[in-house]
Amino acid sequence: MKTTEPEPDTLKREQRTQSFRLRLWLPGHHTPSGNGTVGKHWSKVYQLKKAVAGHLLYGMQNLQGEASKLPPVEITNAASRVLGKIAMGVRLPTKRGKKPAKPAVPARLRIERVTVSLCDEDNFKGGTKGLVDCLRYAFPTVLLDDAPGYVVMEHVQTKCGSKCEQGTWVELEAPDFGKGMKEQGND
Repeated sequence: MKTTEPEPDTLKREQRTQSFRLRLWLPGHHTPSGNGTVGKHWSKVYQLKKAVAGHLLYGMQNLQGEASKLPPVEITNAASRVLGKIAMGVRLPTKRGKKPAKPAVPARLRIERVTVSLCDEDNFKGGTKGLVDCLRYAFPTVLLDDAPGYVVMEHVQTKCGSKCEQGTWVELEAPDFGKGMKEQGND
């Protein structure tokens, strides 16, 4: 039986309609309290964002799992380059203009903070801003924007027994990843 390989255009179409799922463990990192960032000098907040980018880069380098469940290599390599630039303090160009069209199904972002002492919900959610911004820069085709309608965020806190177990789980999913990318000109 002769099998034919799909043509490159067919592969692109299949890749555009696949789902995207990323699960990262950031050992030793827990998001700062909102009280720790509000009212601070911009340079101190920027230092925290650089540290978050470093932790995300470490988590990206330690991706494990079945090959079928891992995100596409091109996307993870591009994300690693962007996170490396942020961690080194290289300023990224800002994008100005219209927001992209809202996806039919918004992306899902789950941040689970595993720590010895829990903080109140408002401070926890406010402290994740740097993490969400870094994820948005690293995965611009998955996390189009952090506004409602683009992403559904879930914030969870879990108490652990000792400081050596502390860290953060980050899960990013986009069920219709890539749909509409052709219309946006990112093909």
